[in-house]
Amino acid sequence: LPEPEVCTKRSRPPALTSKQLLRSRLMKLMQSLGLWDERLATEIPGSWEKYDNFIVFNDKYFTDVVWSKAGAQLWKIVADVFGVENVALKGRIAADSFRSPSVEIVFGDSDLVRFKDNGILYTWNATSCMFSRGNVTERHRIGKLDCRGEVVVDLFAGIGYFTLPFLLKAKCEHLHACEWNPRSVQALKHNLELNKVVDKCTIHEGDNRVVCPRNLADRVNFGLIPTSRDSWKTGCLALKSARGGVLHVHENLNTKLTNSNCGCKDVTHVCEVLKCQICVKLLDKLCINRGTNFPINSLSFKLISQSKSGENISLKQIYGGDSTGKPISKGGKINNVTLHEISESNSSDERVNLLLDKDTDSGLSWKKYEWLIWALHTSHCFGRIFNEIYKKPWIVSVKNLHHVKSYAPHVEHMVLDLDCRPSN
Repeated sequence: LPEPEVCTKRSRPPALTSKQLLRSRLMKLMQSLGLWDERLATEIPGSWEKYDNFIVFNDKYFTDVVWSKAGAQLWKIVADVFGVENVALKGRIAADSFRSPSVEIVFGDSDLVRFKDNGILYTWNATSCMFSRGNVTERHRIGKLDCRGEVVVDLFAGIGYFTLPFLLKAKCEHLHACEWNPRSVQALKHNLELNKVVDKCTIHEGDNRVVCPRNLADRVNFGLIPTSRDSWKTGCLALKSARGGVLHVHENLNTKLTNSNCGCKDVTHVCEVLKCQICVKLLDKLCINRGTNFPINSLSFKLISQSKSGENISLKQIYGGDSTGKPISKGGKINNVTLHEISESNSSDERVNLLLDKDTDSGLSWKKYEWLIWALHTSHCFGRIFNEIYKKPWIVSVKNLHHVKSYAPHVEHMVLDLDCRPSN
């Protein structure tokens, strides 16, 4: 009997990735022109930023002069591989007040980038406005917040990369956007129109330290890196004085540990914490040091700054008393909360009582020692700002810590969420 026929389905070869396809097509082009050299392989991009109509590469790629001999057909192939109309090379962000981009458009007729992310439409001029693709986790995290009924202030609105998630996803009632780059303001207005939320946003053009409204916000976003410290007081003044609110504090944290005598003047360096005698005492009360095993789970803290000459707060006001109505004593415990009192001097050489509330049942986790001590010092700084403004106790609590991304060894973009409330 003849052997039965076996039907086999021919399997298709796996599709090439964009990286493989780009390399293959560029090699073929350069070989056809007699220009290929193996050293060029290291200059073919392995990473990029892809938008709806743009592909952007780091300008460390395509640096060899041999590439230029291929002419426009080089960039046409690149655009074809990614299905875009424009190709650009991006250098370092300028160290100016606008954080201006350094972008060269090498192919295409437009400098206007279009991008849809998480259902939100963004447009901006690639050569004059900054957009950080790497902030995607923070943009999406902001969008998951429940801000219904809240007034939000975005101190560094830019083209709207945090403004729009607050409005469209977190559903805030109204947002005040501060921005001093005229090109970014132009893009922000266009993006508000595209997303149909013009009536829910008021733009304050200029330096936020001058134009930011006061005493109206339930939430303030400090979305500037490497640091927004020059506007910390501005943000505190924007919060509602009667009931406070939430601060989202961005910073590029330098986590390279040295010691308190390192001599550097970088305010984002964790050594700044070790130079603060109060924070060193607070760490001791929290039983945290360099030798502590991390991560640490279920630890949070509140700091209450109060001036001796101003209105003072008792522990009874915060937590009530015992069954006899007596306030709870310093160093006492309520459930898993431990309280300590530390005395310090403020900028006017005035004695200040600093109450530390250590909560070991909070559910908040800390991955690194450096992250925790930065959060503690930042809380301490904001507590002092509120105390100096209002001359009465404010309670600063850590709600959340978010690691956005790492820029380089020991440089990490962090966002600290602080709940800030007057004692009453």
